[in-house]
Order: sequence, then C-alpha cells, then structure tokens
Amino acid sequence: MKKIIVLAVISFFFTGALAAEPVRDRDRYQGPDPDSGWEQARGSDSMEAALSYYVSEYGSDDLDGLGETLPFKTLRRAVDAAKNSNVKRITVIGILDDKSEAAENGESAFAIGDCGDDEIIITGTGDRAAELRGGTGKRVVEIYGPAKLRFEHITISGGDTAALGGGIFVENGAELTLGTGVTVRDNRASEGGGIYGLGADLYLRGNATIRNNRVTTDEAGGIQIRSGTFFMGDNAEVSGNTGGGIFFWESSATIEGDAHISGNICEFTAAGICLYENSDVVLRGNAAVTGNVAGESGGGAGGIRSVFVLIENAKVSNNTAEYNGGGIFFVESEIYISGNAEIAGNSAANDGGGICAMESVLAVRGASRIAENSAGDDGGGIYIVDTEFILGESASVEDNTAVCGGGVCSELGAYSTIEDNAVVQGNSASGDQGGGGLCVGIDAFMIMKGGIVRNNEAVYGGGVYIGGGEFKHSGGIISDNNAESGGGVFRRIGSFNAANGILRDNTPEDFAEPPEWL
Repeated sequence: MKKIIVLAVISFFFTGALAAEPVRDRDRYQGPDPDSGWEQARGSDSMEAALSYYVSEYGSDDLDGLGETLPFKTLRRAVDAAKNSNVKRITVIGILDDKSEAAENGESAFAIGDCGDDEIIITGTGDRAAELRGGTGKRVVEIYGPAKLRFEHITISGGDTAALGGGIFVENGAELTLGTGVTVRDNRASEGGGIYGLGADLYLRGNATIRNNRVTTDEAGGIQIRSGTFFMGDNAEVSGNTGGGIFFWESSATIEGDAHISGNICEFTAAGICLYENSDVVLRGNAAVTGNVAGESGGGAGGIRSVFVLIENAKVSNNTAEYNGGGIFFVESEIYISGNAEIAGNSAANDGGGICAMESVLAVRGASRIAENSAGDDGGGIYIVDTEFILGESASVEDNTAVCGGGVCSELGAYSTIEDNAVVQGNSASGDQGGGGLCVGIDAFMIMKGGIVRNNEAVYGGGVYIGGGEFKHSGGIISDNNAESGGGVFRRIGSFNAANGILRDNTPEDFAEPPEWL
C-alpha cells in the first residue's frame, strides 16, 4: 500500500515539474547527486541552515520534506523535524486546512508546541499564496510553549470556534512573531476573533495585518492579550474587526513605527485599543489609531483600573463614540500625552470629544495638539471628572467645539493646571452655560500659571466660564476672546481669583457676572 501511495505522489510532482522548469533526476526520489557534494554537505550546520522543510496537502509524512518535490503532508510532521534538526524553516505550499492534519488536534486545525529554544520560521514560498485554514468548530492554529515561532508570507483564515482565538491561540510562555506578508483574517471566536494570547508574547512586524475578524461576545474582535506582552511596529495593521481592535488585560504593549489600528467597531467601550486591570501601552512614533467606532465610550482607545498610557508623537484621530471620549476614554488611569502627539478630529455624542478622563491623572505636554474634536455636550477637546490635569510646555487645545467647555470642561473634583507656554485657542461653546476655552464646573479647581487663552468664543465666558468651581488666574494671558457676556471670564457661581495673570482685549468685556435677576 505504501508503495502505491509513493508512486501516486511521484506521478503528481513529475507532472508539476514538467510544467515548470526542468528537474534533474536527483530532485525526485532517487536521492542526491553523488557528484555534487550534497551528500557530504548535508550533515553540516551551514548546509542544514540553508534548507527548508516543505509541507503540501499532496505530500507524505514518509518523505524527508527537504525540497518542494519531497514535502511532508502535515505541518505537525514538519515542526517535529525542525525542532530536532538544524533546519529551522518550514515552507507551506498552497493551502493546508483542518483536514490536512492526520491527527486530531481538538479545537484547533493545527497544534504546535514544545519546540525548544530556537526560533522556527513558517512561511509561504513568497511567489505563491500559502494559507492555513480552520473549519467549523475549530480555530486555525494553537501554539503552546515552549515555542518560538515566526510566520511570514502566509494567511491564517476561516477559524470558527466557541472557544478563544479564532485564528491563533498562543499560550503558556510561547513567543510568536507575525512578519511580512502575514494576514490573519475572517476568523471568529468567543474572545480574540483573530488572535488570543494567554501568558504569551506576540510581535506584529513588517506589514502583518489582522483584519475582518469578529467575536460573539464583543471582546477583542482582532486581538486579545491576557497576562502577556505585545509589540506592534513597522507597517503592521489591525483593521476592520468587529468587537474591537486590540484588548489588553494585565498586559504590556508597545505600538510604534507606522502601525495602524483603524476601522474597528465595538458595541460597548474602546473600539481601537482597550486596556483593563493593570495594563500599560506606549503609543509612539508615527503610530495611528484612526476611524474606530464605539457604541458606548472610547472610540479610539479606552481603559479602566490602574492603566498606564503614553502617547508620544502618535496620532489618535477621526474616532467616534456614542457616549463619552471620542478619541480616548479612561477611568482610574494615568494618561501622558507628549512630543508631537495629536488627538484630532474625534467626536463624542456626550462628553469629551477628544479625551474623557475620570478619577485619573492626565498630562498633556510637549507640542501635543488636542484639536478639531467635538462633543454633543461638555468638553469638545477634553472632559475631566475627579482627575488631576496638567496642560504644559507648548501643548495646545485648539479648534474644538462643544455645548459647554469647547476646549476643556472640568468638574466634580477635577484639579487642573495650565502652565508654561500652553495654548487654548479657537475653541467654541454653543450652549447657555458657556466656556469657549475653559469651563470650571461644580467642585472643580483650575489654576492658570502660564500659557495663553485666546480667540475662543461662547455665549457666556468666551475665554473662561466659572460654573460652580474655583478659577485662579495667577499667570498667563486671557485675551481676544468673544462672548455675548464676559468675553474673557464669566462667573456664574463659584469664585474667580484674579492674582497676577493678564486679562485684556476681550469682547465685550474682560470679566462679567450675571445680573441679579438671572
């Protein structure tokens, strides 16, 4: 029987070889050419390192896999061979699906693990499409430690499972790199539609793309990382996933280079990036979070409970939230925005078009811009509650719109400082409360030590509206703002402490209070 199978395989590849380029006899199953020196070199590390094991649905695990005409049939057999030799490269020819593996892998079409310390590369041929496919009731790939794998030029698709990780489930200390030419698409799971990492390290490099994956629970349509680390760089992309882009739980992440997280949607909070429970993310370089849509809060990014966020030179733009925080929404967190970062063009139906922070620390410094955001209620640029806020260095809040507090709206225990050369300009508030530039609401305190508030407009308080809190003007300039009343500062209730700041050239006056009858 084995002889019949081998003859059938020989016939198939002989036909394929004639259609391509001529192949010498030694490239079929007769063995190496004794005159070429291959027999002697094969045992050397240098020769082994230059080879690849090949896998094809038309192959056989009885072959040695060392050539396109000698492929294994199963990926499992190739991995076993690679971990026990100096050949650490596996090339997949064509498509392997959940029927390709002879052994039963439970919920996964392909299971890989216990590979030792050396990285194994699994790749396509480069000039031909290679794909690993799942099937009904199965994810595509499960990777468990110890394993160190790199995928290149390959597509992971068609996973459909009620478990975790529709495309890839990586766990138990495994390390996975998705590099150039990798796409994880059209997979579905309960959580982590594209990828679920549990206690593992995941790297997205090159132009790796995670797209069009979905979940049944609205948790991490693209990627979920729990108790692990994540890196995303180069031109990698997480886009068009349903249930959100990336979800981090007790994990650390770095997103940099020209990486993009875009066009993801979720029914609840944090459509682009979601952080939860002692997670941290550094978003830097030219990285961008754009065009994501949240059914509740945090269109671009959001998080809760001891979360650390650094946005440095990156952009969060054109995201939408149906409630709060069109750009970003964080609770019980620390958010630092610096360098040339931009939070721009975002919108929220309620509060915080650009940023909404509650019970947190928020610092906007460097030359960062919070610009052209809009809110349906309070805080077109920034809305803060019970939060310590600093706007410093040469950062700016500009050209934002809201009903109250076009630039910044603070209330309910918020403590704000404006200092250095910070700028609040070109913002507008359309409602009867006011505060084109700044709104100091109930139980809020704001001190202006430096900077400038200019060219803002509102019905009341073109520059600053005091609506129940305390505003101390100890430095900086409030000028050239416009309103129907209180072009510079309007105090409805609360207190205005005019110390050493400059208040001038506002229209119709620098300071106003409501008449007794109002």
